Amino acid sequence: MSHRDLCMDDYYFNRGVTFPESRREVVGIHYFDAGDIFFDGHFPGAPVVPGVLIIKGMLSAIALLMDRDAPGTAVAEFIISRIRFKKVLKPSDLVCMRAATDDSMQGRRIDFKVTVSLDGERTASGEISVITKGGENAGGTDA
Repeated sequence: MSHRDLCMDDYYFNRGVTFPESRREVVGIHYFDAGDIFFDGHFPGAPVVPGVLIIKGMLSAIALLMDRDAPGTAVAEFIISRIRFKKVLKPSDLVCMRAATDDSMQGRRIDFKVTVSLDGERTASGEISVITKGGENAGGTDA
């Protein structure tokens, strides 16, 4: 299965994506609409964005960057580490989700730094590593 199949859908990013001049960075903008169905159960009367959706946004940013710089890469696993949630995200928040790497995207393990910010303030951050299938990952396919 490719990284695109694992992470891409129409949910992220609903307000745009940019690739700053830095070759290995992507920024996605997402607006959490108060009408999003997950707010009904998380939590009634005091809705917050589930942490798993924030991590999904981080993974989606990584998938976009890999799709651009290493298309067709087959992913074996993700290693999610040191994720810190510093502020609760709520309905109507407009967030910036950023993924960046210093890696060449040519090895079997690719390390990314991920951040989420709201109004310029970091709300979540961490590190996510992508372990690719086989040897070299650029242009790889699913076995």
